[in-house]
Amino acid sequence: MLRALRTAAGIVTFGGLVTFATLGYNLSPGWYWLTLTAAVPAGAFFCLRRAYSLSMAREQARARWLAHGPSVERVRYTRFQALRRAYTDLTRDDSLGFVDDRTWDDLGMDGICDQMDVCFTMAGRNELYRMLRHSVPKAADARRRREQSAAIGSDPARREAIARVLAGVGEETDADPASVLWSDAVRPDRLYPLFVTMAALAVISVVIAATMQPTLGLICIVVVFITNMWIYYRKARHISAYVPALRILSRMMTAARTLPAIVSRAAVPSGARGAFRWLLTGAPTPLPSFSGDILEMFFTYLKIFFQIDLIAYERIVGHILKNRDEYRALYQAVGSVDAAFALASCRARCATVCDAEIADAGKLAGGTVDPAAGSESRLVDMQNACHPLVADPVANSITLRKPGAIVTGTNMAGKSTFLRTVGINVICAQTAGFAFAERYRGVRLTVLSSINKRDDLEHGKSFYYDEAERIFRMIEGADGDVPALLLIDELLSGTNSLERESASLAILHYLAERNAVTVAATHDITIAAGMKDLYELYYFTDSAGQDGLTFDYRIQPGIVRSRNAIKLLRLIGYPESVIEAALERTDPDRVV
Repeated sequence: MLRALRTAAGIVTFGGLVTFATLGYNLSPGWYWLTLTAAVPAGAFFCLRRAYSLSMAREQARARWLAHGPSVERVRYTRFQALRRAYTDLTRDDSLGFVDDRTWDDLGMDGICDQMDVCFTMAGRNELYRMLRHSVPKAADARRRREQSAAIGSDPARREAIARVLAGVGEETDADPASVLWSDAVRPDRLYPLFVTMAALAVISVVIAATMQPTLGLICIVVVFITNMWIYYRKARHISAYVPALRILSRMMTAARTLPAIVSRAAVPSGARGAFRWLLTGAPTPLPSFSGDILEMFFTYLKIFFQIDLIAYERIVGHILKNRDEYRALYQAVGSVDAAFALASCRARCATVCDAEIADAGKLAGGTVDPAAGSESRLVDMQNACHPLVADPVANSITLRKPGAIVTGTNMAGKSTFLRTVGINVICAQTAGFAFAERYRGVRLTVLSSINKRDDLEHGKSFYYDEAERIFRMIEGADGDVPALLLIDELLSGTNSLERESASLAILHYLAERNAVTVAATHDITIAAGMKDLYELYYFTDSAGQDGLTFDYRIQPGIVRSRNAIKLLRLIGYPESVIEAALERTDPDRVV
């Protein structure tokens, strides 16, 4: 409706101007005065345009509020992953528990981040990703993030106001102010004095043509214009890559003035508006076009003649380089509010979610902790936790004490998914302030994993060698100042059973003395049996039927006792003598 009224007001304005101007030209000059009546529909047009923009912003905010990240309409990026990776690398802080690439991939955190990402800006998307990658944030930052997200989630009016402002910042294809603020590629041009000189000569040539000698002035104008066109052509190819990012940065400054939550953390750098004043809407192009809108083409050549784009760009770059820390703080402040909106949205749409209670822990003592010691011994206590990307997930609970737990079960019973559920909830609890569970209490932990197995053919590493090397890196990370959560699926599964069992038991004993809590999943119940006096034991089970194995995906205390994988052979039709011999060899009394 607003769009139709806005269009109608524009048509009435244009029609009135044309009609009365034509009558004034053909009939009587008195008709020209009636063109002033177009001011009424013109004013209505601008008011309706603003109302329409606000209405669209409100609609966009409501649509995104309970949306999943992949369903959000965005501008197309061809270098999104490269931009996000570059920002993460530039702002990486290992002291904040940076989640390494292997763990990030093991846990499927890209999928978690994508589901959360309903951000309006590239700064928000970058900050959301950076936040999740740093699993042990400072307590003050974590508290501020939680409070900010809670305020957005609980106050619809505040949420819509923030969303409107962030929508005004928006995105542009492959444009990210971080590429300017954190990159050394952007620097002042040594030819800046030449740009100023040529602009001055352009002004002088116009003055000469207008007040002194028109012929000489015209010659000067042509010479200066050709020279400035050549300079513009040589420089615009470099500038055009950064102008969209600078436009977004300019809109971020406007947003910072609108949102008190941002201004309180990062004021707009003094003098910034003056530096950005001449940043026009049209980005410099390598070669101006002779087609298209005549008025736009006129302003393009006017900018070229007076070197407006080149001078404006150099002024902006100079101001940014002098105040780079302030601009970076501005970028991260806007991004943090956008990320808080995404977190609040994720929490609002998830069926199972809770506030996370996080505490600090010192060095963990070696050996096991007596369960009778009570809640003080609990490093992680999550009740009815779910994997957020699994449709109709089965909730499971676990309490982890030092040194950890061994989980047994058959293939597809749920062990690997459970390890991922634990890792995802620990990271989200510590970074986002909530967990996908009915209750979560835990200490601050760094997270390391070895879940997805692979041969590294590129570097000539076998399945076993790659896994052994990965576990060695986990052992190295188990003596940091912050306790480590180690998630291991099938310890050393790429070698023979005798060596695997011996090495696995030795590794688990060693990790029990380190500053870590370990959750290891294994098919091998002899490993679990060998650790029963040290680690807590859990298992996933299955049942064999005419249709094969079925799973309930529920974790239970103890060691798996079922022999359904062998019983399944009977259903397939294996000889009974094979079945009986296999069952005899796996008699629990012999194994455990």
